[in-house]
Amino acid sequence: MLAIVCGLLALGVVAFLISPLLDDSQQHLQGQRQRQHTDDLLKRKDYLYTSIRELNIDYKMGKLSAEDHKQLQSEYMVEASGVVDQLEHTGNGKQHITVLIEQAVLDIRQQRAKTHPVSKPSTTVEPQPVTDTEQTSCDVCGTDNEADANFCIDCGASLQQTFCEACGEDNKPPAKFCAHCGEKL
Repeated sequence: MLAIVCGLLALGVVAFLISPLLDDSQQHLQGQRQRQHTDDLLKRKDYLYTSIRELNIDYKMGKLSAEDHKQLQSEYMVEASGVVDQLEHTGNGKQHITVLIEQAVLDIRQQRAKTHPVSKPSTTVEPQPVTDTEQTSCDVCGTDNEADANFCIDCGASLQQTFCEACGEDNKPPAKFCAHCGEKL
């Protein structure tokens, strides 16, 4: 009888010691499932965002009518918001910083879409004249820039003038030697 009691006591101690190990393995499997579910949601969200971007491009190129664009965009937006909500709940109420940033970007884009609706692109774009009194012309592309600009707004070339100290001639920015007299700049 004493042997049976000692055996049951030993079995209870062994079960007590092994139980945390079993719980950890179950938590590990549950963690893997959770990560896989989160990865699937992130992939779905990326797919939806890409689809919305491509939809907008197709509309701007004239491949979609305004009605089709509006309908498809609203469908994608509803689905994307559902996926983002699921991602928020997957994190047990803790939102990851990337989700917060993406949500903020989406909110800003939606706000811009409300205030500045997308219109069909015109075939001719007329440049608006700059109202500043002084302008500097880019030597590379010919674009007019503000007088205090250091780089061209169109091509990015330097607008800094390089004057030769020896002869006073103006040289283009990438020059290291004067084109007129050959002196080092």
